[in-house]
Amino acid sequence: MNKLKELWGLRVVIGIFLSFGLFVYLSIWCLMHYPLYVVAGIALLIVVVKAVVKVTQPAIRREKARTDGLVAAAFQEAYGHLAPPPALKASSSYGYPAFEVIFNSKAELESAASGNEAFKAAIGRIYQRIGSGSLAFNADKAIYFTYSEPLAEPVASQGAQG
Repeated sequence: MNKLKELWGLRVVIGIFLSFGLFVYLSIWCLMHYPLYVVAGIALLIVVVKAVVKVTQPAIRREKARTDGLVAAAFQEAYGHLAPPPALKASSSYGYPAFEVIFNSKAELESAASGNEAFKAAIGRIYQRIGSGSLAFNADKAIYFTYSEPLAEPVASQGAQG
C-alpha cells in the first residue's frame, strides 16, 4: 500500500510540473501570436480584481466596526462598575483576535474575577464564528489578565558575586 502511495505522489508531482510547463508554453505562444489580446486580458483581470476589492471593503469595515462596538460594550458591561476601570489592549495573534486587560494592581485583578469571567464569555460569543474544528476561537487562550503594579521589593540578582 505504501508503494502505491509513493507512486501516486510521484504521479501528482509530475502532473503538476507538466501542467505548469504547458501553461507557460501556451502563455508564451499566445503572447507571441496575439499580444493585444493578452494585454487586454491582463488589463481586464486587473480591473475585475480592483472592482471586487472596492466592493468588499465597505462590508469588511462595517463588520470590524460592529465587532469593535460589541467588544467595547462587553468590556463596559464587565468592568464599568470599577473605579478606575482597567485598560483594554486589543491585538491579533496568528489571525485570531487577542486581548489584554490591564489592571492597576494585583488586588484589583483578584477582585474583578467575576467581571473577568463575564468578559471571557462575551468575547467567546462575539467571536464564536472564527476558526473551525480544532482551530476554533477560544476566549480562554485569547484574553490575558495582567496588572501594572510595580514590584514592592527589588529582585536579587542571580549572577555570581565578585
